[in-house]
Amino acid sequence: MTERNRLLPREWCAVTVLLGFLFSSGIIFFFSGNGEISKDVEEGIAYRAMISVTVEGAVESPGKYSILRGTTVAELLDKVVVLDGADYSKVRMESTLRDHQRIRIPFVDNVIVIVEGAVDKQGIVIVPRGTRLCDMWRYVKVSKNVDMEQLKRKRRVKDFEVIMFHANK
Repeated sequence: MTERNRLLPREWCAVTVLLGFLFSSGIIFFFSGNGEISKDVEEGIAYRAMISVTVEGAVESPGKYSILRGTTVAELLDKVVVLDGADYSKVRMESTLRDHQRIRIPFVDNVIVIVEGAVDKQGIVIVPRGTRLCDMWRYVKVSKNVDMEQLKRKRRVKDFEVIMFHANK
């Protein structure tokens, strides 16, 4: 009995016909008659490229959003209408979103301060929580004769605190 290492010509023909059949079946499966990718394949690719994220907090329309995989938080917030008073300080804008991730955009936490004395307009002023007394000049227009030593203090203002701006003598 001799061992054969080669295929006979008719066996080569059978292999060629089988490979041609598999190749043409693949072409028919993936492409429609006009040369485009079939709708089923196209929808499958689009489905895998989309992720779902939930946005809540200081946005006009909280809820679920379908976005492309690889989108960053900053790109998502460009599409979502963010309300005035949103606090971006704790939001990592450069991070890439994951499927089923929940993004919370917090509101700025404010305190109410009552200003009196050597200021142009006395009364209630709303400032962000954590504001220091030395930063109050950003929110209140002080008179020219105000005691500047008071504005050098670095303590934080408290909710419903009455701040008296003294005039120089």
